[in-house]
Amino acid sequence: MSSILGYVPALYFIRNCAGLRYSAFHARLLAPVGRGSAILMRRSTSRSNLSAGPRRGAVALDAMDRKILDVLQRDSRISNLALSERVGLSPAPCSRRVKRLHEEGYISREVAIVDPARVGNTLIAFVSVELDRQREDVLASFERKIAAQKAVQQCYFISGESDYLLVVTCCDMEHYNAFVREVLANEHNIRRFRTSFNLNRVKYETAIDLEMIS
Repeated sequence: MSSILGYVPALYFIRNCAGLRYSAFHARLLAPVGRGSAILMRRSTSRSNLSAGPRRGAVALDAMDRKILDVLQRDSRISNLALSERVGLSPAPCSRRVKRLHEEGYISREVAIVDPARVGNTLIAFVSVELDRQREDVLASFERKIAAQKAVQQCYFISGESDYLLVVTCCDMEHYNAFVREVLANEHNIRRFRTSFNLNRVKYETAIDLEMIS
């Protein structure tokens, strides 16, 4: 298991009246989840293959796959023997299923998720950004710039009045002020941005609900 700060490439979809708008992004997840967790990933990774469907050769998830993923999302360090006992499957076929889930991209990576409070990264800002122009090349340029910022933990391309929603984590207000001046204030295509600060995190969960997947 790679011990990193919850590095998760993923693709998130938000529906609007014109169809699906989305953005690939890289996000660091910020809550302790037991001994380790397996991060699940959706398949598409670019605008060009939005409707491409599952990768060729991919196998649909069955009930046993969902059981295995449910356990691994909460403890990716569990032994194959213990996992097989938990899901009611013999060790050998259980191991083959886990291997296939990795190969098919259902499990994108295994990580150690760091508690932000223990490392002093406690200020969480939600920044909505409205761009002046929305051409494809302009959007791609903005996304590349934001993806390169370590303070940006998550970035969503969203519907509504704003174009992007950023989740920015900092150690204090001085750090956030520096981020705003160096990154947002120097981006000439930003029409406006608004910031809301987290007062209390009521719920945080990295596991995907697999019961709704048929």
